[in-house]
Amino acid sequence: MAAELVLLSPLDGWAAPLAEVPDPVFAEAMLGDGVAIDPTSAVLHAPCDAVVINVHASRHAVSLRAAGGLELLLHVGLETVALNGEGFAAQVAEGQQVRAGDPLLSFDLELLARRATSLISPLVITTLGDHAISARISGRRVAAGDPLITLTAVTPTPPPRRCLLRLSLPAASSFHCPTACTRGLPPRWPSARGGSRPRAPSPAPGGGPAPAAPSP
Repeated sequence: MAAELVLLSPLDGWAAPLAEVPDPVFAEAMLGDGVAIDPTSAVLHAPCDAVVINVHASRHAVSLRAAGGLELLLHVGLETVALNGEGFAAQVAEGQQVRAGDPLLSFDLELLARRATSLISPLVITTLGDHAISARISGRRVAAGDPLITLTAVTPTPPPRRCLLRLSLPAASSFHCPTACTRGLPPRWPSARGGSRPRAPSPAPGGGPAPAAPSP
């Protein structure tokens, strides 16, 4: 995979930050980061080499998958889904391989200007995959095919390594189970000399004296 991937502008028009899109879904980056274009042209182009993974039934939006797990949503205008495809013509089909600059959709710019909430058209990176945004263009005029967003390949962070600690205890260890591990054997406790000796058994039933513990 190349160290950098440059997304080209899909439209002629004015590049603006997503935060300026008058729709909170895009402005608050609920779907992902990106850039918006206020278009002056009527053909939406592929911003990079990719595979078409979805053409919306209303033909106002296209989703693409590019190298490194990158996924993009290109959405023409706002509330254009309500047009039910009127004024739009798809130039691609799902599963089709496209190259940067290939036409994806064409649309009637005058119709959208009259009937859409806004012409502004977001390009959203819905899945960054193995990339991070390193640069983007906004606040100026762009032409279709101009560099718009630069993505840098990143190395995925590996999961934390699991460390297994193995203890080797001497045969005559002073570590013992706090209760008898085998029925009928008394627990053992450390002696003053560092070894271990049996613990004195509990008093015998009936209140009689308990047997003395054997000397070590």
